[in-house]
Amino acid sequence: MYSKIYSALVQHYISGGFGLPTGYENDGFEPDVGAPYAAVYNLPADSYPDTVGEIGRDERVGIFQISIFYPTGGGRGDALAMTDQILMHFKAGSFPEYSGQIVTIHSSTISPGRVVDGWYQLDISAAWTATTLR
Repeated sequence: MYSKIYSALVQHYISGGFGLPTGYENDGFEPDVGAPYAAVYNLPADSYPDTVGEIGRDERVGIFQISIFYPTGGGRGDALAMTDQILMHFKAGSFPEYSGQIVTIHSSTISPGRVVDGWYQLDISAAWTATTLR
């Protein structure tokens, strides 16, 4: 269930064609020094029974986080432009799908920019739900 949810969200990210080298969870990605990049994370939050009984459905919720990193000292214009592209792609009402698993995007937001380990970092968080079978 979570593997299909994660795959749906990652495939949706890839389909955006953002052109940033991207690290995915536990893939050993090493960014190039001085070149913008992204990292994506799925943050499952909770699950709720949608129906009762041994055979039924559960509603799963979470956040798909896309963190983008730009070299410091170059201003925030390019990073904000990329953020806008990602926000538009993960807009409310998007329905990423993978192998029959549909995920609903309810909202997407941006965190304040900050410098972390020599990179200017912005996080885009897309709130999602998905109904899974037990």
